[in-house]
Order: sequence, then C-alpha cells, then structure tokens
Amino acid sequence: MRYNPESFWETAHHEVDEQEAGLGEGIRHVGGGGGILEARYLYALRGFALQRVCDRISLQTSSADSVPLEVFEFGCGSGYWISRLTRLLEPLQIHYSGVDISPTAIVRLQNRHPECFFTCMENPGAGWTKLFERKPFDISLAIDVLYHITDDDAWTTTLRNIAKITKPGGYFIFSDLGYSQPRSNPSKSHVKHRSLQAYLDELESGGFEIIHIEPMFFFFNRIKYGPFRDHSKLVAAMWRMADHFPFLMRGIYWIDRGVTKFLRPLDPRCKKRLFLCKKL
Repeated sequence: MRYNPESFWETAHHEVDEQEAGLGEGIRHVGGGGGILEARYLYALRGFALQRVCDRISLQTSSADSVPLEVFEFGCGSGYWISRLTRLLEPLQIHYSGVDISPTAIVRLQNRHPECFFTCMENPGAGWTKLFERKPFDISLAIDVLYHITDDDAWTTTLRNIAKITKPGGYFIFSDLGYSQPRSNPSKSHVKHRSLQAYLDELESGGFEIIHIEPMFFFFNRIKYGPFRDHSKLVAAMWRMADHFPFLMRGIYWIDRGVTKFLRPLDPRCKKRLFLCKKL
C-alpha cells in the first residue's frame, strides 16, 4: 500500500494517548527516536537550534512596537512548539495560528489552546482560504514537516502559499537535510528530502532569501543499525550502549549540542538543519 498522507498522520495521532501526545513525543514511532528518552533529547536539540535562530529574529525586530507578532506553523502536530515559541521569542508577544492534516491533532490542540487559531488541512483548499483571510504573518514555520510532503506538486503549492501569507520583511523557518537522500522502500516512504537547489528555486520565486543556516543534529537522527547505517561501527556500538544506559545518551546529547554549534552551515556530516529565510 502506498503512502497516503491523510490516513497515515491521522492514524499516527489517533493511536497515541492525548497526554503523551501533548509532550511532543507522541509520534516518535514515525521518526521521533527509539524511545521516550531519545525523543526528548531530539526535541531538546531542535529547541537549542531554534533558540539560536530566534535570537537572530529578536535582534532584528527588537525595535518594533508592542503589537504582537503573528506566528503561523504549518504542521503543528501535537503542539510542541506553541508554548515554547512564546519563551523563545520573549519579550515579544505572539498570536499563534497552526494547521495540520490530522483532525485528531487539531481537535486536541484547540481544546488545549483555545486562545490560538487552528484549522485542519484535510481539505487543503479550504484550509489555505482560512489562512489567506488571517494573513499576513510575521513568522512562518515548517519544522520537520516539508519532507513529509512526498507529492512534488503539493510541496510546491505549500511553499508558494507560505510565501503568500508571510509579510514582506517577515521570516520563514523550515528544516530539512539540505540534500536529497535515497529511500530503501520509496513506495511506502513518508519522507522525501529535496535538494537545496530545489528549495532555493521556490524560495526565490516567493521572494525569500536564506539569511542563516543552523545545523541541528550530528549523532542523533541517524539510521543507527543495519545495512543503511549512516555512521561508523564505533558510533553504532556507542548507540547500542546508550539505548540501555540513560547517562550515556545524555552524554551523546551534550556532545551533539556542542559539535553542531560549531559546524559549517552545510557540513555534510550534519543530519538536519534549520533554514532562516527573510521575505524581501
């Protein structure tokens, strides 16, 4: 059976307990780590990278007036970033709007955050229409979601619509590898990484310019075992031990955090990166 985004993500959210999903670790079986501990460190590393990106936004918007920032998130999932964005963008206030393809995810988030706006993208045309009515947004985000759009036309449409709803002078933050990567079973894969050039072509047509690239993972977020392992046997052995000894995984986390801080933006050893774009 080929990948069907609507059923895949609705099933993924529906099968997870609401309380666990609220931690942002509820769909780890899709790609959030091999267990709860690893999932937490993955999100901690994402948060560390996003903080460094948001610091750049704060510096460039610190002279703005007291009007809250309009923040939009494409693929809000279990809502991990909603409260964290408030802290990351302090002292600025935010108005948050989020969309997701899963009805279960949207219902849960609306109940948990009645002060925010949510809409389901199960019907993309209707969902985008609601967003066009709420535009423009100061900051748009798509963290760990664009490479889950495996249909090229849908991916292109998404980037073009994000460009339309982001105001001139606003920002767009997204994550991807920055290069294409083959999949062992493409017909069933829920992931399709695109080349950086593919992103650059669409971003330029939408009026965006990449102004910063922040590496996000070094040891984490890798295929750890088997024929598609993408690191050395030594690192694989290290991970086998870390899977059983939490203090070792914590040590890997701190090493990862230190290493990625000093990597070149497009260092091929980095397994994912955040791209900060500004709309001209």
